Amino acid sequence: MTYGHFFTVLINFIIVAIFLFILIKIITSLIKKKKEEEPKPTCPSCKCEIKEGAKKCQWCTADIPGEDDVSSDDGKASSYETRYMEDKYARS
Repeated sequence: MTYGHFFTVLINFIIVAIFLFILIKIITSLIKKKKEEEPKPTCPSCKCEIKEGAKKCQWCTADIPGEDDVSSDDGKASSYETRYMEDKYARS
């Protein structure tokens, strides 16, 4: 094996290693940007980040309103309000 062949293989290895390093850096930065863009839910009372689908805040124990708990702004009653009103009128 000659020195010329050795240096050619070494330079080719370094070029491929640099290319792979840059490629992996670009891919990981794109993945991080995508994760940062997703909004994280916050507690309405203490404004701390909470897990998706949580019923209570782990820090202040405030109830987190869900889709079934709060009536929407379009004037329609939530399922809880509807059941309460049905029970109220059924008793009278």
